[in-house]
Amino acid sequence: LNASWLFRLGEGRNHLVRPMLRYVWDESEGAAIAGDGWRAQLSYAYATPGYTVVATGAFGQRHRDEAHPLYGRRTDSNRTALELTCFYRLPIEGGRWQAVGGLLWGDDDSDVNFQDSEVTSLSLAVLYRFGARNVQPQAEAEALIDQKPE
Repeated sequence: LNASWLFRLGEGRNHLVRPMLRYVWDESEGAAIAGDGWRAQLSYAYATPGYTVVATGAFGQRHRDEAHPLYGRRTDSNRTALELTCFYRLPIEGGRWQAVGGLLWGDDDSDVNFQDSEVTSLSLAVLYRFGARNVQPQAEAEALIDQKPE
């Protein structure tokens, strides 16, 4: 179950803010895996004709119904993620080429230390966009802000 809202702010309406709440229930076979969880996420995008910056932060929890038979305790966890992505429109071929850079950090802190995980990612790429380039920067940023990291 997801609920989110998109707010366009600023004089040029090029600041986009999207808070999101998610509730998940998992009725898997085996109560050690079944449970529920929630996540709160806040995404922000700043769009201009030359570049777009998107930042997202998320925090959530997972709760299991019963103890895991191998660990003797429930594998509940707290999950945190931070992401920053920048798109820079290169001045060639009508703006179809973009340089893209991203930074991601995530942490899953389980009640069972064996299941803890952390991820850090740095990415650099060049992107070519096919199709018409009449897209306004705000519409492009809105599409990016809709991509929710798990």
